[in-house]
Amino acid sequence: PTPLPAIQPSSEPAISTENLARTDSQAPVEFVVTPLNLTAPGETLDFDVLMDTHSVDLSWDLAVKTELATDTGLVAQGQGWPVGSGHHYEGTLSFPARTADGKPLLDGAKRLTLTIKDAGVPERIFVWELSK
Repeated sequence: PTPLPAIQPSSEPAISTENLARTDSQAPVEFVVTPLNLTAPGETLDFDVLMDTHSVDLSWDLAVKTELATDTGLVAQGQGWPVGSGHHYEGTLSFPARTADGKPLLDGAKRLTLTIKDAGVPERIFVWELSK
């Protein structure tokens, strides 16, 4: 039998191969949230957010309504969102990739939870499993 090639360990968090999009269809608005750069964050961790409704205006400032938390206890508040309006809206929601004291938010994290508060319902929660 031919030996399998060696797998090189990586210090970067790896994302499982499952679909990264997470959907929340509570109340009159459907949210689809997809991480854009979890495997290679720069200054920010960015998420594509698509909102779709037929009954309410979507002019929420998601940066002030969101937080990103890890299972290691680190939390970041949203810092960037292009506020828009209408019944179908998509934009990039950004969070700082490092804590105030400079620690990378994803260091040692196995789970990432994005929470959006007061966007049509009291709370919407999106979770991604990270693997090392």
